[in-house]
Amino acid sequence: MQLKAIPLSVLLLASFTIATPTFAQTAPEDAYDYRRSVMKSLGNHTHAFFLIFSGKVDQPTQMSTHANAISAIGAEMSTLFPAGSNVDNSSALPLIWEEPEQFSEVAQNAKIATAGLAAAVASGDRQAVAQGFRALGNACKGCHDRYREDDD
Repeated sequence: MQLKAIPLSVLLLASFTIATPTFAQTAPEDAYDYRRSVMKSLGNHTHAFFLIFSGKVDQPTQMSTHANAISAIGAEMSTLFPAGSNVDNSSALPLIWEEPEQFSEVAQNAKIATAGLAAAVASGDRQAVAQGFRALGNACKGCHDRYREDDD
């Protein structure tokens, strides 16, 4: 019996067809859980970054790790609020979905601020890092003031 060689491209295509899961519509609760987890990660990376930057923790080599994680999350911010993902226990206000253009602009500001922080850290300029951290805080505040329910 003679085996014929199967072209690599056919094998790769078949493996993607078989191995790639089908992504169905995400349930609102699952979208909320995911968003909450990602936002907690953002908060945790931001807090860790602050502890290093303020000198409370001596881990200067890890500052870029946290800045890059903050930037990566910021780059995806607008994807965390898909239509229909506002659930009862969410602190996200319905205004997010009622004014998508304005919210998109706020998410873009977060993306710019988080990328700026990562770039400042990469530059090694402490003053630029301080400015980048302030810009991040302003971007977070700009979103939370309008689109997040008060924690009371």
